[in-house]
Amino acid sequence: MIAVGGVEFFEIPGNGGGVTLPVRAEIVDARITEILSGGISGPVRVGDVRGQPTIYVAEHRLITAYDVDAANAGAASAQALAEKWAQSVAAGLPQVLPSPYAAQPVTESSSGGEE
Repeated sequence: MIAVGGVEFFEIPGNGGGVTLPVRAEIVDARITEILSGGISGPVRVGDVRGQPTIYVAEHRLITAYDVDAANAGAASAQALAEKWAQSVAAGLPQVLPSPYAAQPVTESSSGGEE
């Protein structure tokens, strides 16, 4: 489970994109730390990296959802899972961001950068 200060964001269900679960968790942890340290509040959105739905907070990539993630999590698709994760991140950020920062809502999907 990816959580900060007791606030749960989402669960990475396993390996994905050729990366093991422990490494994925480590990468996400580092990215969340960067986002929080910078007081980055959003918007949270689902973009695209190499055809895969990817969650961003502002222009900071957080995690890419893969078909294997969706299958392991019981989601209809990687896109559906990414949208669920994005909603959770948008809801959780205001609870863990240092004041006076506040997260902005999830926005429409758009194209992102390289992974």
